[in-house]
Amino acid sequence: MTTGIQGRKSSLFLPTSSSATSDYLSLANQGTGIANLSPNSDEPFSISAWFFTEETGTQTIMSNVVNSANDGYWFGLNGGKASFKWSNTGGFPQLTSSGNETTYYGGPWVHMIVTYNGGGNATGLTLYTNNAFAVAGPSSTIGTTTNATDDIRIGQGSLGGFKGCVSNVSFWDKELTPAEIDYIYHGNDGGRGPGDLNYHPSFSNCIGWWLSDNADDDSSTIYDSTANSRNFTVNGSSSVLRRMSP
Repeated sequence: MTTGIQGRKSSLFLPTSSSATSDYLSLANQGTGIANLSPNSDEPFSISAWFFTEETGTQTIMSNVVNSANDGYWFGLNGGKASFKWSNTGGFPQLTSSGNETTYYGGPWVHMIVTYNGGGNATGLTLYTNNAFAVAGPSSTIGTTTNATDDIRIGQGSLGGFKGCVSNVSFWDKELTPAEIDYIYHGNDGGRGPGDLNYHPSFSNCIGWWLSDNADDDSSTIYDSTANSRNFTVNGSSSVLRRMSP
C-alpha cells in the first residue's frame, strides 16, 4: 500500500487485522476543561488528524471515552464515514458525513478536522475532510461534561481501534476558520500534506501536537510538540511507531 505522506514523516501504524485493537497511544486523564483536552460546552476547540486506511467500518482516531457510560468525545470513522460524537449530561450530539466515502480507502492520505464554536449547541460543530466542508451539527443543546474520567487515546476508544496509519494529530483551543484549516491541509510549502505547525498563524492556540516527526519519539513515548508536554504512552507493539517517507 502507498503510505507516503507529504511533509511530516512520523506516523502511528496499527495492524490491519480486525482484532488488532491493543496497539494505541494513551494519556492519563487530565481533568475537565479545554486546557485538559476535555472541553466543556462553552469552550471552542478543534481536533485535526491525517489518516490512511484500507479498512471499512467504525474506527477511532482520537477519543477520551473508553467506557461508553462516561462523558467525552469520539473522533473517527463511523461506518466508514467521517464522524464526531460528544457524550455529556443532557445530550449526545453526533455528526456523520453523508454519501459514499469510498475515497477514504486505499489512499491517498486523508485530512479530517472537527471544529466547535463554544456556543452550547451542536450547530456549532463542523466536520471537514480534505479541506472541504463535510457536515454541520444538528440543532441540539450540548450538556455539561461531568463524568469524563477515562484516558485520552489515539487509535482506540469505546468504539474500537484504528486499522491503518494516523499522523499529525493536533488539538486546538479555538474554532479554526476555513483559512486556518487550509493552512494545515496545504502546510507543506503550499503542497497538500502536513507541514510544521510552528509556522501556523494560530499555533499559540495549538495545545497538543503528536506524531509530528518529533526526534524524541521512541517505542515507548510519543512526545507533544507543543510546550505543554502532554506526552502519550505507546501501548501494545513496540513497533507501533513508523517513520514514513514522503
